Amino acid sequence: MIILNLSLYTNLIIKKSKYGNYKLIFFKKNDLKVVKSENESRNYDDESSKRAKRKILEIALNNDFEIFMTFTFDKNKTSKLGFTRSDFDMCKKSLLKAINNYNRDLGANLKYLMVPELHKNRQGVHFHMLATGFVDLKFLEIDKKTGNKVFYSEYFYNLFGRNFALYIFDYTKFVAYYISKYVTKDDQRIFSRRYFRSNGLQMDIKLYENDVYSMLDMPPWFDKMTESFQNGLVAIYDITEDMGVEIADILARVRSELLESDLEIDDYTMSVIEERQRVAREG
Repeated sequence: MIILNLSLYTNLIIKKSKYGNYKLIFFKKNDLKVVKSENESRNYDDESSKRAKRKILEIALNNDFEIFMTFTFDKNKTSKLGFTRSDFDMCKKSLLKAINNYNRDLGANLKYLMVPELHKNRQGVHFHMLATGFVDLKFLEIDKKTGNKVFYSEYFYNLFGRNFALYIFDYTKFVAYYISKYVTKDDQRIFSRRYFRSNGLQMDIKLYENDVYSMLDMPPWFDKMTESFQNGLVAIYDITEDMGVEIADILARVRSELLESDLEIDDYTMSVIEERQRVAREG
């Protein structure tokens, strides 16, 4: 008899990117557990954090951002604007408004994905941004550690103080760095939203999501595949459309067998299936 312990497996999603490529994405073990086990309670804040990280990763990998920018808030600058830099909400609102004004005043089309981070002393906040569309960057200095040229936006400097911009060269590698260094850092929520983005960004088209987690009877070519991208959150494989259809068909069949056969299923697995059925009925 086959004993299936689905708590050992990750979530699996098949998506089509904006480039027309198909991707097979595995999320790390227990990344988004939706049902509590017998001896634990759900950590909703942790679940929210992981959902945000996954969405940030998706957006970052589907858009060709050119610039990595960090915004800081000078106490003298914010004082002139009528608030202190320890007023995180006003820092956020002022920056988002300034971005809209930047596009209007300079005729720019700034597209961005932005994540907030607390200062080490927790008395201030700064924002890390992946972006394209800056039109006023000026040379600032050479980074002594990396030798890279550092630029700044005069527009945002006049409003808030120092900002730092780097051109991104190895995009996929940098996205992995960005996610691991900033998004997964501390997991402390500053605002109700964990990230901010402009409208009109490219997103994945989700073709299939497997809630059953089973990896039984995978095609023979699967074992020979290597990841095209991997970090602490996901492992991503580039696949063809035919590969995606084949995997989806296999997993759909396995799901059907789990629900309709007399296979012995562990308690955690059954709780996942029952929870998904309840959500489907109520939805």
